[in-house]
Amino acid sequence: MEESVRILKRKKAVAILAIAFLLLCPGTGASAADPASGGSAAAAAQQNVDIRGRVVDQNGLPVIGASVFQAGTRNGAVTDVDGYFSISVPAGAALQVECMGYKGVSVQASNGMVVSLSEDAQLLSEVVVVGYGTQRRADITGSVASVDVGKTLESRPIADVGRGLQGAVPGMNVRIPTGEIGSDPIIKIRGQIGSISGGSAPLILLDNVEIPSIQLVNPNDIESITVLKDAASASIYGSKAAFGVILITTKTGAQATRLQVSYSNNFSWQNPAKPIEIGGIEALQYTYDSHVNRQSPMPAGGFWRINDESLVKIREW
Repeated sequence: MEESVRILKRKKAVAILAIAFLLLCPGTGASAADPASGGSAAAAAQQNVDIRGRVVDQNGLPVIGASVFQAGTRNGAVTDVDGYFSISVPAGAALQVECMGYKGVSVQASNGMVVSLSEDAQLLSEVVVVGYGTQRRADITGSVASVDVGKTLESRPIADVGRGLQGAVPGMNVRIPTGEIGSDPIIKIRGQIGSISGGSAPLILLDNVEIPSIQLVNPNDIESITVLKDAASASIYGSKAAFGVILITTKTGAQATRLQVSYSNNFSWQNPAKPIEIGGIEALQYTYDSHVNRQSPMPAGGFWRINDESLVKIREW
């Protein structure tokens, strides 16, 4: 009995010494497997460096939302409102910088780098401004029309933007109510009649600010015009957009370019096509006499309120 107890105590002591040996020696047991499994990852993480840079356009303005990622990997970042980005990549890695409307470039990573992107004119023509930002024309599911400002407005003399948009957008009816110079055009996109008490005029936004009339916009200040023609635009702009939305974006200046001043003007004169001869007091007397002889007002009816006393005062005046 005593011999079995002594053997059990000896085995227990050996087990305690074995556990202590494994815990105190880092090169054995589970610790020996760490360099094989996580050592390479730790070494790779130590080789990565934090790269901070900025993406600008050809005018030196920040490019917002540009994608910066390591070539051949999914490691990437997006530029903020000031064009800055931060990414962790191996030293000297190749970075791919892309943004919608600009030509993508491949550069070598270096801290404090400034990447300049040039506009892609062909790709920019396929970009459409919508309520939540910009989308490629092929990705749009709603009814959206873009106006070529260069061909529509700049290539011909026009008095205002409304007259310049006549025939430029399919499905949009622009009608000039009178021949008066500077009269506000009537624009209809989704139907001629809206409701009994309300109108059917589209919502006009100038740089995302509502304006009451398109006459307030200078044609020379317009960068792009986008027309949202379907009812889906009401989900973005509310009930005012039920009859369509006209989005107008104006041109912006750049700090890197020198000051340029341009002047243009249109002069218009308004004259009646035929002089209108209006009858005098004799014609008024003749009309009043005819009403008296009929003993009832004629279809015109207005002169029936004139009496003999009124005619005397008119002659004295």
